[in-house]
Amino acid sequence: MKPFLKTSWVAIAAIIALSCIVLWPLARAGFYVTDDGEWMVIRLSAFYQSLREGQFPVRFLGRLNHSYGYPVPNFLYPGYLYIGSLLHLLGASFVDSVKLVMAAAVVGTAVIIFFWIRRSRSYVSALVGVASFLFAPYLAFDLYVRGSVGEVLSLLPASLVFYAADANKKWILPIAFAALILSHNTLAFIFTGCFIAYTCYRRRWEALPFMFLGFGAAAFFWVPALLEKSLVVFDSIPIANPLLYFASGEKIWLIGFPTVLAAVFLIFQTRHKKSGDTKFFLVLIVLTMFFATPMSFALWQYKPLASLVQFPYRLLAVGLIAGPYLIASCWDSLPRRWRFVVCVGAIVIWIVPLSRTLGGVNYVRREEGYYTTNEATTTVADEYMPRWVRVKPGKRADEKLTFVLGHGTVQYLTHSTQRIVANIVAAEDSTIQLNTLYYPGWGITIDDQTVPIRYDNSGGVMQVVVKSGHHTFLSEFRETISRFIADAVSFVSVIVYIIGVIRYARQRQRRQT
Repeated sequence: MKPFLKTSWVAIAAIIALSCIVLWPLARAGFYVTDDGEWMVIRLSAFYQSLREGQFPVRFLGRLNHSYGYPVPNFLYPGYLYIGSLLHLLGASFVDSVKLVMAAAVVGTAVIIFFWIRRSRSYVSALVGVASFLFAPYLAFDLYVRGSVGEVLSLLPASLVFYAADANKKWILPIAFAALILSHNTLAFIFTGCFIAYTCYRRRWEALPFMFLGFGAAAFFWVPALLEKSLVVFDSIPIANPLLYFASGEKIWLIGFPTVLAAVFLIFQTRHKKSGDTKFFLVLIVLTMFFATPMSFALWQYKPLASLVQFPYRLLAVGLIAGPYLIASCWDSLPRRWRFVVCVGAIVIWIVPLSRTLGGVNYVRREEGYYTTNEATTTVADEYMPRWVRVKPGKRADEKLTFVLGHGTVQYLTHSTQRIVANIVAAEDSTIQLNTLYYPGWGITIDDQTVPIRYDNSGGVMQVVVKSGHHTFLSEFRETISRFIADAVSFVSVIVYIIGVIRYARQRQRRQT
């Protein structure tokens, strides 16, 4: 085995060992109390149910919103939901699936950061950079206070993007960007902006087509999310007041003081010439620190920025990728006689907030049924409720199909969250209500004939008129034309990518022979 491979395996083993220090709370049975964590488990269970019933891509979760349905995966990062569904299919519980996604994302990101930094820095400094990522206060905050599985997952493709660009492995970029877009909406936007700036700074324009190919592969998600955003109330209701979510006061420790000190040192040190990448990531860190703290208070009054990012301290996620690079650069620039003292000081600075966060983890043990039967919307302010819903559901309807005008009987033949087949006997001309929110993609046929759907009622649910007599009722959720086109773009992009990788592999093999 080559020395490089030997040292790489040793490094990976060390990274896994360091990761265990941060991830050990995930090994305990049950889940823990966070802002969003249990909602993510509930959403995963509803997503898996819809996926199992044949909906793909999954856009409408029929069980949520008191079984009236909710189109949350059409708008919010479905990446962890697909991965979690696969893990559940392989035997993991929904709780364990979410925890496995987060743990794998943290370890995977740490490994990628090591190989990225190792390309330009020493072996030890790369490990120091990895340690700064694993022990960063904001990472623990995301894991154990916010429970933001999407943000944690997005760090893996984000780090992969910068590694691929630096290593000139352009074939990785489409996968990384597609995964980034599916991992977290806001961080995908932020990290894409960072990458474009990085590409322009280094003048590696040839990377941009590969980025766009990744956009194409993820089109099935982001195109409908943008086109249909006007159909929901997201833009018309306040979700959070960004002025309450700065890294200040009790949360000032989130900025990661070792990263701040490394940045200050690199700005003023003149002993070693700073590389172009070091300068770039210095600027990036300074900008993210500025926007994450009250210094940028006036800018957060700008509604589009506040609506897009929501929480100023969310920008500290950029520091989880840029920070390790700066700390590694700082380590290589330090005189050897200072390194031990700096190392001890950094450990102390890391341990205090980390121990505080890990020590504050409170666990809850619930039966799986709590998650698989929960019908909450799993969002803060029901912000993906269709605009035509004037009165939100307060409880589950007694029956899925009811007569609101006239009377008759209903016999269900097929009943799932996305498809209902029933025999209806109407004693007179009647109006039947399907107690599911209307959302584009739903269609209803009576005796194999498409009928118009009315949803101009206060609940925004579907109503159809039927004549007296015996009828076969069918309701089903399918792809719209615009979604189908987006799906086709994703399919073609994936095929183009596969063909490109095969051609690249063959050309490389010919050159080697």
